[in-house]
Amino acid sequence: MVLRWSGCNAVLGTAIVFALIPSAHAEEPGPETVQATSVEAHVDESADAPPADGPAEDRATELQARADALRALLDGTLDAAVDARGLLVLPDDVFPIVLEALAPPEPTPDPEAAPPPAAQQTPLQSAQADLREALRAFFSLTPQARTALLSAHDSKAAASVAGQRRVDAWNAETAALDARSTTLERLVAGVAEPGTDTEGLTQIELLSLLPADSSTEPPLDEASLAALSSRDAASARLRAALEAWMALSEEDRAARRAAVELEVEVEAPAPEAAEPEPELPDAFVDEEEAQDREDIVDKEAV
Repeated sequence: MVLRWSGCNAVLGTAIVFALIPSAHAEEPGPETVQATSVEAHVDESADAPPADGPAEDRATELQARADALRALLDGTLDAAVDARGLLVLPDDVFPIVLEALAPPEPTPDPEAAPPPAAQQTPLQSAQADLREALRAFFSLTPQARTALLSAHDSKAAASVAGQRRVDAWNAETAALDARSTTLERLVAGVAEPGTDTEGLTQIELLSLLPADSSTEPPLDEASLAALSSRDAASARLRAALEAWMALSEEDRAARRAAVELEVEVEAPAPEAAEPEPELPDAFVDEEEAQDREDIVDKEAV
């Protein structure tokens, strides 16, 4: 009985082994399953990979700067020197972010059913997310609101350009007024350079003696106020120099004019001496030319 039971056990064990073999083969992944898993993993790893034009840090900085500028445009605080429309011209590798921004926002998940927080984002992933939200906020505006936003920035940029031109004009006028004041002050002191145009120097130009027009809209910024202050200070200096000039007596003014308006004689350059013609060696003089020279010498002797 014992031997017979052992034989039954051996037969039963062999049957179980052969029954499990097909199941084991069914659980092993085939070539197609392995290949699909490998491609999916590659896509996940390369989704946030930096483009070929630079490292991830540089790309993150670029995208973050664009996202910040777009938010400043929406807030009306974008620097007037920045091209607002240029912010809306994006490279092709940002197109997936644009599509995500154009898609309807996903509903906010239930806090209790929300998945556990993911790992900390990389700087590139954070910049991409910020750019996506900034684009979504811009796309959420009506066409009229977007047009008004860009028009307002264009007006601010035009005012900035006009303000810079005004500052440049005031700075140039300040330099001219200071130069004239310096020369006039030297004339009053009797030490002006000879040849000074005293007639033009002492002319009264009313606009140069009056404060500049500062009634602008929008109000002047710090750079414009500094340029205006310098210009008006130069105008006051010139007015004081003219007052000092007019405080002199007529005789003193005439004497100072005469001292600097004397004509300076310029010696004419001496004529250059003619260089003697080089004498040719006898080897280069033919007999006929030699005879001509002898005739000339004989005539001069007579």
